[in-house]
Amino acid sequence: MGRRIIFLLCFIFSFCADLASQSVYESFFTHPGILHSASDLDRMKQNVLMKKEPWASAWADFLKSKWLTDKYKARPLEIVGRGVGSVGQDNIQNDCAAAYYNSLAWYISGNAKYAQRAVNIINAWSHKLKVINGKDAILCSAIYGYKFANAAEILRFSYADWSGKDIDLCKQMLSDVFYPVIKDFAPFANGNWDAACVTTMMSIGVFCDNREMFDRAVKYYNGGSGNGSVLNYIVNETGQGQESGRDQPHAHLGISFLALAAETGYHQGLDMYGVYNNRLLKAFEYTSKYNLGFNDVPFEPTFDRTGKYNHTIISPKDRRKILTGSELVFNHYKNRMGVEAPFTEKTAKNARPETMSYDMPGAGTLLFALPAKSQSTSKETKVPSMVGGLEAKYKDEVITLSWIPVLNANAYTVTRTSMKSGEELVVARDLKTVGYIDKNIKPGLIYDYKIKATNDKGESPTSLSVSICAGLPKNWESADVGTVFKSGNANFDGTTFSIEASGTDISKTADQFQYAFTSFNGNGRITARFVPQVASQFVKMGVMIRESVADNAKHASLLITPVKATDIEVPGWYTNLVVRRTAGDSSVVAVQSKALNEDFISWGRLVNPCWLKLTRNENFITAYVSANGTTWIEIGKAEVLFKKKVLIGIALCSGLTKVTTVANFDNVELDMLK
Repeated sequence: MGRRIIFLLCFIFSFCADLASQSVYESFFTHPGILHSASDLDRMKQNVLMKKEPWASAWADFLKSKWLTDKYKARPLEIVGRGVGSVGQDNIQNDCAAAYYNSLAWYISGNAKYAQRAVNIINAWSHKLKVINGKDAILCSAIYGYKFANAAEILRFSYADWSGKDIDLCKQMLSDVFYPVIKDFAPFANGNWDAACVTTMMSIGVFCDNREMFDRAVKYYNGGSGNGSVLNYIVNETGQGQESGRDQPHAHLGISFLALAAETGYHQGLDMYGVYNNRLLKAFEYTSKYNLGFNDVPFEPTFDRTGKYNHTIISPKDRRKILTGSELVFNHYKNRMGVEAPFTEKTAKNARPETMSYDMPGAGTLLFALPAKSQSTSKETKVPSMVGGLEAKYKDEVITLSWIPVLNANAYTVTRTSMKSGEELVVARDLKTVGYIDKNIKPGLIYDYKIKATNDKGESPTSLSVSICAGLPKNWESADVGTVFKSGNANFDGTTFSIEASGTDISKTADQFQYAFTSFNGNGRITARFVPQVASQFVKMGVMIRESVADNAKHASLLITPVKATDIEVPGWYTNLVVRRTAGDSSVVAVQSKALNEDFISWGRLVNPCWLKLTRNENFITAYVSANGTTWIEIGKAEVLFKKKVLIGIALCSGLTKVTTVANFDNVELDMLK
């Protein structure tokens, strides 16, 4: 067999840490704490009881809803979905809304019939639902899941007659049926998909006391690679949205889902509203201004993360249509934080009383309207909440940490542990900024970082940890091959290679891509598993053997490759063995596999892991693909006359002229064969 190099250094450590942290961190959530805190619910109740306006009128309107009638009955299904290939969308979109609104009606009115109706709906689905499917399964899970989670959160807090057994079944439904559908987000789609995933993932994380799930969503909100993160959905400082050139309802929907995530973060002590200089507010002001009829909003041509949805002008489609969602954002910025939001305020007040909704929470006047500056000066200071969204990246010989600001925090403490020595050090104390650059590192070592927030009342619980290698593993490096519009990079966290790349293609006589590689002598093989998902739908990525980093060098590569289809939403995906047998010649597809099947693909989307293996035996290169890393399918063979010493590694190009993409590979193994 020979010598094997396996890049799974932290797998056992991370696995054990994840198991342990589910119990260690489960108490570090505020309950209820998704869209509504205990004080929020009490405020609604008191406003209605005292017949204050605009809440009293909003409550009267709320009670007229079809979802609150005594005749309403749950319609659960074992298999439900959204879009082509599914049934039951009407069932689930109505039942999740009914569960949510009845839970609120119970708390505000004190009438137990609403609580029991909400419990009956949730129990009916928890006992029956097994599968969420259809072309838009992710939207089904993301749009309806957060309403079930919010209803459950309110009931668990306030209604003693919901049994522990049924609460556990609800947790199981949310974590085992809803979460798997959205766990990798939807970077292949318009950004409202991603944003909805973030909202529901955070909601399930809170209700199920799962900090890892919650933090995964917070990280994506702040820096995810798809269209739905804050920086990618709100494309510039003016507040222009990724879908502003598509139509106005979707443009508003996307930022509204981001606002729901930010509100959930707020209740858990995180200032997700404030990141990137209140970027979310800029998006609401931009969208509100345009939809109120003002013409002077700027627009820049957009180049989205998928490569499919680029726009040159702002869309007038459904302009001036009143949409739900502005009430929440206006009240946070103006009445909590004292920040002016004139166009969002006008949109919110024009919509009062805000209607109920299938996609959004709706009923914003009742649920989110606040007295002017009600909490901006009177909010009691308490011990800071746990830091969320901690991320680490290596570039230019330093490790850069970033995280979401914690409400009420005055300073942060950064702790670092060397995975080699186990030594734990405080590397920054009394840090006043959100972010830290660690320069005192040794190349090739893996470091584990944790953060605490502090103020005069004390310090927060320790954050979840994040690991990063100072560079790549020993003897590995990365480089841009060819002329690319933006330099790429590669990171390694002890388990996964995360590569960001531009570059238009690996083909013809000159390649353009990012390459993470090491030198290799003689016969051997490389194995790696693609970890879903990837944003660019024009990407080429996979494992490669190459003579040099010259753009026209000989190579043999096993590349996951999309093929254009008549429906841009359903591309075909293949694994191609691509070779350049002579330096300077064009690359050619030596062997093309059959289209990847349902083991890897769902509705044309590359949503499941794909294992790749490339073997060199003298001058013959053999390519394999697998769905599980155990059962391999041979794609084919090609002859390339390589030198004895080659470069072997992972290649990625975005396939786009203006946008980078990010792809992740784990289970990377190098075997030296005799």
